[in-house]
Amino acid sequence: LKKRTFSSNMVNKAQESNIPLLRIILVKLVALSNWFAELKEPQRTWCFARIIDGNKFSTLCLLVILANAILIIIVSDYEIQHLGETIPEDWEILELSLTIFYGCELLLKIIVHSL
Repeated sequence: LKKRTFSSNMVNKAQESNIPLLRIILVKLVALSNWFAELKEPQRTWCFARIIDGNKFSTLCLLVILANAILIIIVSDYEIQHLGETIPEDWEILELSLTIFYGCELLLKIIVHSL
């Protein structure tokens, strides 16, 4: 049995289409899909790549995301119960710290994957 893929389905639809513009769009979409499917990321060997691709860093990012979700719940609940009041400064500092962490994570990933 031949495995049917997204590309083969789209090619069939493109060939069956009576609308020229739709046929062109579907053919371009298939070509783009095939191009993405064939992309291979080069092997990264320097120290930032080992850190970013490591399990410890991924676990740390997951824990930070969970901590941020919990903080959002706590802050939202506080704001609903104390309308018009500002949130405690400690929570604002924690929110800023999490934002800085996300920025650093993004920057490291950009550095690793663009070099």
